[in-house]
Parts: sequence; C-alpha cells; structure tokens
Amino acid sequence: FHIFYIYWLAMRKCNRKIQIIKFLFLALCLHSILNKIFFSKMTQKGLNYDTKILVAWGESISGNKKITEWLMKNGYSELGLFHFALRNEDRSRKWLLDNKSSHLLALINGIEGNRDALKWLKDHQFELLFKMALVGDGHEDVYEELNKTGFKLFAMLAKKMNQVKQEIEEQNNDIHRISRD
Repeated sequence: FHIFYIYWLAMRKCNRKIQIIKFLFLALCLHSILNKIFFSKMTQKGLNYDTKILVAWGESISGNKKITEWLMKNGYSELGLFHFALRNEDRSRKWLLDNKSSHLLALINGIEGNRDALKWLKDHQFELLFKMALVGDGHEDVYEELNKTGFKLFAMLAKKMNQVKQEIEEQNNDIHRISRD
C-alpha cells in the first residue's frame, strides 16, 4: 500500500495526460508482476541457458548448420546434437541418453506423441519441457498459454520443433520419395 500512496503523491503534481500514462505503466508493471507470481509456476528446469544460447538453439533446430557446429564446439553439445536427434538420428539420441540429457530426449519423444515420455517429464517436474512437447505435437492451446505466461521464447522454440516434425511427416508420407529403410 505504501507504493500506491507514493504513486498517488507523484500523480497529484502531473497534468492529466502524464497521469494516464503513468497509471497505464503502473498497471502494466503490476500485471506483469502478478502474472509471474500467481500464474507462472513453471521453471526453466532442464533449459537453464542464457537467452542468446536459447536463440542459437532455435536457429540450430531450424537447420542452421553453422550454429549447430558452434553449439557443439562451445560447450553446448546437447543442444547441437538435439538438432540431429530431432531428425531421428539414432547416435545423437543415444548420446543424449548417455550424457545426462535424457530430459531433451524425453522432449523429442513427447513431441512424437510418446505418452510415457510425457509422463516422465511430468513426474520429474520438467513442466516447461512437458508443455513444449505438447506444443511440438501441435497443441495450439498450450502454445497460447506459454505465450501468455511469459515463456514466449520457449513457445517459439517448441513451434520450430513442431515445424521439423511436420517436415519429417510430410517426407515420410510422400509417395514419390524412395525410403532409405
């Protein structure tokens, strides 16, 4: 309540337009704070990386080979190999499993609709990865939820994963393409 009293004192000395602008700014700040406190119980568990690394990961997911190589050479092998594992490369999937990145493999399997992987993510409190898997599997409602609760970057990453999944499905269903199996 002290904040509101100080705000009220500051508002008394301003003209009407400035009062409205300050009020809207305060309302926006308050909305953001309350949203984080009450509506966003998720953590970045399993994805505690700097924003620029997450952006680079997004580029890698989209197919940027130079960024994928950079991630692998600069201490983010799990994110670089995720690019290949998402595209069904068995050695990369095994590496994720064997090198303490099973949560990323569970994310991929969840994107592919594997209910056991989704349950594993939930049971091990990887709530954000769980929701990303759902978005990657095409759940638009979860995408909107992530956007509204301050996890826009992760929503965008999951959408990129969904695009890769869609491309793979289109290739697998193309009757004009010869299978390598």
